[in-house]
Amino acid sequence: MDPQDLLDSFRQNYYLGNFSKILDKWNQTDDSQFGQHLQQINFFVARAIKFHKQYSPKHQVQFTKQPSQQLLAVAQAVNEYLTPLVTSSSESFQQLEQSFRIMTQKMNEIYQQNGQNIYSLIICCYLGLAGNDLTFFTSNEAKFRENYELLYLYILILLKNAKIEQADVKLQEMRKMNDEDVLTLLATVHILMAKEKYNDAIKYIDEIKERFGDSTKLVNIKISCYMQQQKWSEAFTLAEKLLQVMNSKDELYDKQELEVCLSNLIILGEILDKSNPDYYTQLSQINQNAPFIKKFTEMSESYQEMSTKLSLK
Repeated sequence: MDPQDLLDSFRQNYYLGNFSKILDKWNQTDDSQFGQHLQQINFFVARAIKFHKQYSPKHQVQFTKQPSQQLLAVAQAVNEYLTPLVTSSSESFQQLEQSFRIMTQKMNEIYQQNGQNIYSLIICCYLGLAGNDLTFFTSNEAKFRENYELLYLYILILLKNAKIEQADVKLQEMRKMNDEDVLTLLATVHILMAKEKYNDAIKYIDEIKERFGDSTKLVNIKISCYMQQQKWSEAFTLAEKLLQVMNSKDELYDKQELEVCLSNLIILGEILDKSNPDYYTQLSQINQNAPFIKKFTEMSESYQEMSTKLSLK
């Protein structure tokens, strides 16, 4: 396979959340075939290792290939700086954002000291996105040109701050570079959702699925579109199917997407009068700090307290 095709494949699978596919492909491909894209591919592999280990503990990839020193160095940096993104915390949403803003500032200092390499900048963007630090993005805007990944992350934080017109401008930049790249299509989906054009977003989701394959992440996005359209039954049916698939196939189990799916099912269950305690139980096993778990625990404790008082009468 051509080195550019290999790089595209790694990027596609990474942003669709198919981390095991990245690791399988890396395991089966000699580094010499990556050509001039070796560093970029190593960075995708390092992140995939981190996220796959965290989100897919039921399906561990068996490596037959020895990682290079270069990959190990990148993996060490990823592990050091991106661990907080995949670790559940009892901090409030505001506290978490503040923590990530501080981390972004520290990582930005490292980025400046290390000759401004692209990998440090991308890590900064991850942390800045988590901390909703739009200032970091705008101050480094000139560095984002001609890079799909940086432009995509920039679009995400613009949408997070309701700057849809600016996000549209960045999308046009991506389209000029490659209007068929998976990140261009994903950015289009997010912008259409921000514009409340959910039917159009679903069409793009289906196109991504047809061209690049399905993923739990894509299905969850589609469920969100249905929910925004108040198509409760369609959303509930699709979410139940997704839950069944993730619970029955270890290679598709993803804690992050499972948490999203269960949270959606809890909301939909309340709306459709199909509440299921099992959703809360499974969600608590994934993330004890999830908002719905706190609410469910408080309700259970109140119910237990009331039952105790009644039994004493």
